[in-house]
Amino acid sequence: MGLRKECQAILTGVSSAASLTVRLRRAIGGFYIGFALWALLLPGLRIVSILGDKGISSGKIPTVAWSLHRSLAPRYEDWAKRWSEEESSQKVQMRDVAGTEWPLFG
Repeated sequence: MGLRKECQAILTGVSSAASLTVRLRRAIGGFYIGFALWALLLPGLRIVSILGDKGISSGKIPTVAWSLHRSLAPRYEDWAKRWSEEESSQKVQMRDVAGTEWPLFG
């Protein structure tokens, strides 16, 4: 089939391999555009909302700090309970920062 007939088939809506390819390419392109918007736009909006927080400009604790605290505190509490129950925690010297604090980040 020539190029002219393929274009004519696409324009008239006749189902052919060419029109199916075009629709598939549009669907894949739409998916990529949607993913790009999700991956780039949402973090940008989050940053704008954080920077627009009145707590930052007024010297108060920002809202994002409270939400971060609420999400991290239970995990650190669980870790601290497990760590204090271990035998190795009883043997760590008071000045051994690596032995007491770095496990939080591991």
